[in-house]
Amino acid sequence: MLRDGDSALLLDFGKNFSAFCNYFDVFLQPRTNSALKDMLRLKLLPELPGIYRQDMLAIDGAFEAAKRIGVPETARRLWESDLESFETYQERYGRPAVDGVLLSHGHSDHFQHISFIHPDIPIYGSAVTKAILRVCQEIGQAGVESDVLKCPERCIGFTTDKSIFPGEPKIDRPDKSRQRRYEEITPYKTLSIGGFGVEAVPVDHSVPGACSFIINCPSGKTVFYTGDIRFHGRLYEISDALKRRVNKLKPDVVISEGTRINSSSKDDEAKVERDIADQVRQSSGLAIVAFGWKDITRFETVWAAAKAAGRVFVISPKIALLWEYLHRIDPDTYPDISNDETLRVYLKRSDSMLYSKNDYKSDKYLLGVETDWGNRSNDIKKALAEENEEYLEPRLRHYRNGIRAYDIAAEPEKYLLHIGYFDANELLDIEPPPGSMFIRASAEPFNAEMESDEKRLENWLRQFNLLEEKQKITHDHVSGHAGGEELRELITSIEPRRIIPVHTEHPEAFVEAFEKQSDVILPEKGKEICIT
Repeated sequence: MLRDGDSALLLDFGKNFSAFCNYFDVFLQPRTNSALKDMLRLKLLPELPGIYRQDMLAIDGAFEAAKRIGVPETARRLWESDLESFETYQERYGRPAVDGVLLSHGHSDHFQHISFIHPDIPIYGSAVTKAILRVCQEIGQAGVESDVLKCPERCIGFTTDKSIFPGEPKIDRPDKSRQRRYEEITPYKTLSIGGFGVEAVPVDHSVPGACSFIINCPSGKTVFYTGDIRFHGRLYEISDALKRRVNKLKPDVVISEGTRINSSSKDDEAKVERDIADQVRQSSGLAIVAFGWKDITRFETVWAAAKAAGRVFVISPKIALLWEYLHRIDPDTYPDISNDETLRVYLKRSDSMLYSKNDYKSDKYLLGVETDWGNRSNDIKKALAEENEEYLEPRLRHYRNGIRAYDIAAEPEKYLLHIGYFDANELLDIEPPPGSMFIRASAEPFNAEMESDEKRLENWLRQFNLLEEKQKITHDHVSGHAGGEELRELITSIEPRRIIPVHTEHPEAFVEAFEKQSDVILPEKGKEICIT
């Protein structure tokens, strides 16, 4: 949180996966209707007054409803909270506790826990980031943590006379369509947010639409927040424009990510493309590649490698949905790919396992690139009866034109297939033949849960002879973060008075790198830093 006088901004509000995994895993999750209270108690979220939703902190009437069924007064703490909600703060002070959230990009460690923030606190981010959030919400399985753009409010209700237990209290969500306020920012244009003047500067990262921010504070001080940043991807023009814009900016503070501050390696996305193409050419069977579906740069890299190797690239429907939404925003940067013969979408078996259209009604993105079906029971029936192709084509695109497991099994040497750990069971239907190969085009695991996933993936690969016994998965990957030398060059050119390192496990490296140039302030969790 950046505060100056009565104005305040949050610089991202994401999920700390390392801390989260100290307490939870896929089988042990925060309790749905107590998630915010659980995470505050475990110090996985900050106790900041005036930012959280009242219905997530303490639902009005919850304790009274519990008392009706015999809960004693001594248990009140289970339903109430001492932390002031957005609503009570606003009522008491006549203003919000924060003026907005500057969202740098669409990675979960930067946006996921916006779901707990009150929807009247606006998010400021790029149009591309909004599209990513929309896809994440539409395909999300994270419960309340998926409520980023749409924010259903919770209240106390009671079961009807037709219920097994009539008149019993329950949690209701009567408003299922409330939209969180999202303000799309225009790059290089100063926007007033509270008393701040904010300019978004596009940056290259492993997800499109990423930004850094130049923040002019009410007191006259200037802050530059890097967000997550790199200089070795495919977006050279964006990186060059960033360097020109912040050269000799001389801000009072740079808040800089430092994920790879100690790395001396020089990454190169073009080399990843060449290496993958070479490996695919050597395969006489099916080639399989894994990478994050939001990494559009890596998608374009692997697609280019597939074309160079003479293969059809078969992608996840998540990528297809995201690309479609990006195409609608910016058709020049993200052209229509629906009729490209070098690219197809994989249609997995689901539910009944019969490839029935009915199998996909709960996960509509598996069928096509439009998840809004209107009134599902009526609109889709009418469109089918009338053969309304304008309505049907995007909604059934993958069902009609997608590649199925038996297609790949019949001609494995024709395809480069994009699947990852959570799709590993597709190998049971595909049965990759001898000569097939697996390429991991994503980062190495960096926490215990990811290491466990990697070990299980290795077991799947060995089962299908895609990995030899005791062999480890190799990674053809470049990071979404700048290396130490690139980061030092950028910050040196900016000439800041002070540097605050964040998003790093080695903040002390900034002291060694910049102590002769700038004051380096190492942040401590929960402790305010005062800049005079």
